[in-house]
Amino acid sequence: LTGRSLQPVHYEVFIGNYVAVLALVLSLWQLGPSHRTVLSFILGVAAFSWGVYEANVTSAVLDEANAHRDRARPVLRRVSEICRADETVFSADFIVADELPTAASCGVLWARHLHIFTGASWEESKERFYQQIYWLALDEDWLEAQLRARNFLAVYALFGWGRLSNRLVANPQPLTDEEIMVEVARYATFRQGFNREAAARAPLSYALIGAGETFPARLEQFYEHDAGEPSEPFTLYRLLLRRP
Repeated sequence: LTGRSLQPVHYEVFIGNYVAVLALVLSLWQLGPSHRTVLSFILGVAAFSWGVYEANVTSAVLDEANAHRDRARPVLRRVSEICRADETVFSADFIVADELPTAASCGVLWARHLHIFTGASWEESKERFYQQIYWLALDEDWLEAQLRARNFLAVYALFGWGRLSNRLVANPQPLTDEEIMVEVARYATFRQGFNREAAARAPLSYALIGAGETFPARLEQFYEHDAGEPSEPFTLYRLLLRRP
C-alpha cells in the first residue's frame, strides 16, 4: 500500500503462513460440529509435528553458537559486576560481542546489531567495525576476501542486511566489484593512518580475549593492560589508553 518494505522475510516466514492457516481453520470450522473433532485432531497432530521439526532441525543451525554463548555467561556476569555504563568492552569474539549488551550495561566496541540497539549512525558503526578488525590484525586483503565470499559478518557490517540476501528487501541489489573495492580502499586508508587520536574516538576499558590466546599486539601498542582475570574460556583485561 505504501511502497515501503520492512524486511519482507518476516512477513513471509513468520506472519503470512500463520494468517493463511488461520483463515483455513476458520473456514473449515464452518463445516459444522460433526467435523470439528476430526479437524481439531488433525490440526493438533500437524501443529505438534511441525513444532518438533522446528525445535530439532531449523534451530540446529545455531546450536553451537548458543552453546558458546552459554559458556561465556560467567565472564559476562563478571563484566556486568565491574563495568560502568560509560565504559566500553572490546571482545575478540564476535558472538560474545553481540551477546554482551544483554548481560551488562557497559558499551561494546562493535557488535552485529550495534547500529540497531545503540542508535549509532551508520558511519560510526562502520568505523567501529574498522577498529574491531584493526585490533585483530586483519588487513584489507582479508576484508576483500570476506566480501567476495559474501561472508555474513563483513557484508552486514559494511553494507547492511539488505545487501546480503534477496529475501530481506523488496528490490535486492547484489554487491558489485566496484562497491567492494571502494570499501576495501576505505579500510586500507583507515588502517594505514590509524593513530592514538583514532583510538581515542572509541576508547576501551576492558578486553575479552580467548583463554590461552596472545594479547593482540596492536591493542598493546595503544593500551596498557593488567595481567588479566581468567574466566574460562576467556581472559578479561583492564585497559588504559597510553599517554601520547
